[in-house]
Amino acid sequence: MRPTVPSLLRRGSLALLAAVVGAGAASAQGTLPGVGEAAVEPCAAWWSGPTPVGADVRASAIYGGHLYVAGAGFGSTDSAHLVRIVGNTMQPVAGGPDNVVHALAVHDGLLYAGGEFVGAGTVNAAHIASWDGAVWRPLGPALGLDGTVRALAAHGGSLFAAGDFQGTPSLASPGIARWDGENWHSVGGGLVGAGARAWALESFGGELYVGGDFVGAGGVSASNVARFDGTTFAPVGVGLSGAVYALAGHAGSLYAGGAFVEPGLQGPQHIARLGPGGWLPLAGGVDDEVLALTSYGNDLVAGGKFQLATVGAGSFFGSVLTPHVARWNGAGWRPMGKGVDGDVRDLVVVDSTVLALGSFGSANGAPAGGLARWTDCGCGAWSKFPAGFTGTGQPTVQALLETPIGLVAGGFFTEIEGQLVRSVARWHEGMWHPMGEGLLGIVYAFAWHGGELYAGGGFQGVADPNARNVARFDGTDWRAVGSIPNSPVFALASFGGELVAGGQFSNFGGQTTLATARWDGATWKSMGLGLLGAVNALRVHGGALYAGGAFQSPGMSPASNVARWDGAQWSGLGGGTDGPVYALWSYEGNLAVGGVFDHAGPLEAHSVSLWSADTQTWAALGGGVAHANSNQRVLALRHINGALVAAGLLREEFGGVADGAAIWNGTDWIELAGGIDNEVLALEYSGGALVAGGHFSFAGNLPAKSLARWAPCLHAAAEPFGTAAPAGSLQLALGSPRTGHSMAFTIDPVALAAPSPGLAWLYFSVAPDPAFPNGTWIGGFGFEPPHFQQTLIGLAPGQLLTPLGPKMWGGGPAAIDFALSVPPTPALVGKFLFAQGLYYAPGQGASLTNGLVLLIGN
Repeated sequence: MRPTVPSLLRRGSLALLAAVVGAGAASAQGTLPGVGEAAVEPCAAWWSGPTPVGADVRASAIYGGHLYVAGAGFGSTDSAHLVRIVGNTMQPVAGGPDNVVHALAVHDGLLYAGGEFVGAGTVNAAHIASWDGAVWRPLGPALGLDGTVRALAAHGGSLFAAGDFQGTPSLASPGIARWDGENWHSVGGGLVGAGARAWALESFGGELYVGGDFVGAGGVSASNVARFDGTTFAPVGVGLSGAVYALAGHAGSLYAGGAFVEPGLQGPQHIARLGPGGWLPLAGGVDDEVLALTSYGNDLVAGGKFQLATVGAGSFFGSVLTPHVARWNGAGWRPMGKGVDGDVRDLVVVDSTVLALGSFGSANGAPAGGLARWTDCGCGAWSKFPAGFTGTGQPTVQALLETPIGLVAGGFFTEIEGQLVRSVARWHEGMWHPMGEGLLGIVYAFAWHGGELYAGGGFQGVADPNARNVARFDGTDWRAVGSIPNSPVFALASFGGELVAGGQFSNFGGQTTLATARWDGATWKSMGLGLLGAVNALRVHGGALYAGGAFQSPGMSPASNVARWDGAQWSGLGGGTDGPVYALWSYEGNLAVGGVFDHAGPLEAHSVSLWSADTQTWAALGGGVAHANSNQRVLALRHINGALVAAGLLREEFGGVADGAAIWNGTDWIELAGGIDNEVLALEYSGGALVAGGHFSFAGNLPAKSLARWAPCLHAAAEPFGTAAPAGSLQLALGSPRTGHSMAFTIDPVALAAPSPGLAWLYFSVAPDPAFPNGTWIGGFGFEPPHFQQTLIGLAPGQLLTPLGPKMWGGGPAAIDFALSVPPTPALVGKFLFAQGLYYAPGQGASLTNGLVLLIGN
């Protein structure tokens, strides 16, 4: 059941405002819908993991380079309680334990399993056993422990087991015991309480933390969580009011998840962080039990039984729909796709991928029996592509193109996801596919022309050896396209019903074609007198064809490195550039030009500039991205969501504005957070994200072989929540919540049934702020510097205590508009912003609009 949510404006602040305007105002209440699919990150997706293993997975571990998963029975026989995942196959492990396995851990070169079993392989092993890759062995003279083992952890050179056992016939250590490799030892006297049991262990800060369902540990009172220093137990704050099922260290803090619901509006709800003053909430927590936690980059990922995570706490909050799994970035909760359809019992990170294990049948709507994986799109930051290059060597991606048959990648590579692909591959429905027998050599460019895909480069076809330097994909394999150019093709474009090629060639099959040629479906033809040099890029813009490269025009109209084709001859663009051009793109009605230059025409413009065909003039974009003499260069451009991205060989250490790529937001160049460690050669927009290809090894500090993605965090532009006011009485009228842009909000008094002219205000809060879980107020109610991020709304420090408004409404159908700017600050990406309006008519009182909750992107 979803909670009833008070309005965004606190009762106290609203009463004070009402006193100011001379009338009382009542705070309305309503029901908050989950943000739902509109808030799902469009760039990342769950997909079927390795072969679905079953419906109830409990634990996982990496041993011997393979993933092992355990639970309540997999495959066609319930006797398989532990399996190894090899590629896309599932292999039972040498008979394995004979009943449910709850925990796995690796210690001193052995894999340990704990659970409800009494045998493993061919030996008797009570509830715990070790495996060396070939043989199962029991632990100790008693052959194990006398009750279920639910958690295992290596700490201080020993293995610790926890659960609902008493120990062994010769050892009393209820709920927790230590194995030194030969014998069992008591741990501080064990846990205390009727039916005391432990569910979680975590080695953190030099101590061992235990979580479970107990009232004491050793000789001290400890409510459901305790810490062990190697000799004695100690409480952890005042403890937690319900069972603790998961513990995890993350970003220097300890986190706990479980069944607890602490009292008060600001009490932790099923998940908490240990701070100097005790257990602290994570915003409003989640609405049901947390069973698993793991650290994933800068985020904490939680899994369990919950459906909703709250993005505020105290007297106002909003919910995000996060079925069974969610991520916390230190300031707010975010969903992970559409989640899974059942409980998540374990989480583990393997090669920058989160694996979720539990009792579910699908993930993000796709089959995933008990096991699914998530590769972060890095919303607001670079991350690896979900499935990339394998094998040895460093591949190179030179070209990317989104087509009706999927995202196509070309370059110089031979293997992707274990498949032989020979320099070209297609990403479709979450998988890479080979394209025929491929191309021998390097692919530099693609074009979609006449309903087919064309490739250009320095290559020879495998199926058709005559497909050299330019080829056509017929749906089955690559075929020749007329005569053969005598040098590589660097660029392709579809223009005027013909395929245009640019490169370093001088002829096609004996026909003179200097650097450019056009294919009419039957023959290749020259384009005027051609261009002297090399053409690196082609772009159709404003009904004309443009070429960029390192060339001069041999014709009457000089063209230096950039030129326009009018159907008969090439002409220059305002003096051209003083260095090579490698990239062309359309941006806000202009032609964006990137390369290695310091001037475009007479204008100082460092490696990127805009050409206006209307005014026949060049324009700079700030100070550019890199000086030509710095050995940096722009090699790719892309227009994405109202902004221009420039990428190439860019390095901050050499005076560039970014590492790998930067985005122009209309005012400044800012780095795409995380950076890329080497050349970016191609950009494309696919699957809700910007995809980069090149010759690099890391993206956003994560391993990424020459393929990476950057997601702009365009979640829901705004979601109404909160009051009983008519929906739509406050709307986001223009823009979306992105850094470096303006947003326009509209209050509609007519929707509020406002009877007469009056005044309107617009209020905002940032939630949750770690210093103020109830939110921080622009209006000054509860506001204390320096926690408020004054840059968020673009107000000067002297205006911080002033809400936006008042604005006069004179009646009629006109709405009341407010503008809000969000600075280009990468730290704001992923932050929540709450907005709500108030309208006051003298003699009639005040009315609240609906609220809006927004998630800021880039």
